Amino acid sequence: MIVEPSTYRPPWYLPGPDLQSIAPQIARNLPPIDYRRQRIDTPDGDFLDLDWAEVGAARLVIVAHGMEGHSRRPYILGMVGAFNRAGWDGLAWNMRGCSEESNRTPAFYHAGLTDDLAAVVAAALVYKKYGAIALVGFSLGGSLNLKYLGERGRDAPIVASVSFSVPIDLADCVEQLHRRRNAFYLSRFLRRFRAKVRKKAVLMPEAISAEAGFSGEITYDRSMPEGQAERHLALDKIRGLGWTPRTLLRDGLAKTIDWFRVHRAAVRER
Repeated sequence: MIVEPSTYRPPWYLPGPDLQSIAPQIARNLPPIDYRRQRIDTPDGDFLDLDWAEVGAARLVIVAHGMEGHSRRPYILGMVGAFNRAGWDGLAWNMRGCSEESNRTPAFYHAGLTDDLAAVVAAALVYKKYGAIALVGFSLGGSLNLKYLGERGRDAPIVASVSFSVPIDLADCVEQLHRRRNAFYLSRFLRRFRAKVRKKAVLMPEAISAEAGFSGEITYDRSMPEGQAERHLALDKIRGLGWTPRTLLRDGLAKTIDWFRVHRAAVRER
């Protein structure tokens, strides 16, 4: 990997990553974009909502949002608008469950679901024979774009790709989110995830239980350098996966993955 030093210098009134992340979301004044919504079906019976911003161009940029984002986030609107002004059609796609409606299958989106991006690219080419298609992705969306390009190599019908703030090491990103200084972001993400799980549990109770999640408040282990956040679990139904009433998230996930590897054949038969 080639790492070059950045020449970017933030404004004096936005010191540090937190202000630089939050301020644009609440203070940025962007012109509205009149999206055209298209819904496509995925091979596994789910759907994706695509929002088009067309200017009659022969070039298209496909923009992917970050974790718990959507096509109307300020950073997505700003990027689509910039490409429109530069003479590109724009397509901002919403990952599974990130538009206004819950997706049809129990599974949610994740950073490895490149088949969904492939479906978006294929739908764009069916709609119009664009002379050039570029990808832009933010955070998780950027990671997804890079994985898609790595898997397909020269077979990908993409001329250029740009990714911002990519979580290259997902395991390390999880650990960083659980540090005390990032508790605000972690709580925000978990609040949204819980709401989605509860909503989907009502729609498909046979597949999803709203109880199989975290409960209680975040507490901090003061013996850790930065107050490593812990979650408290008291759920009998997931003890068999290796969880205990008091366990770190990363430890519980590791045990769950180990359990799945051992029982993979039985799970597939079900």
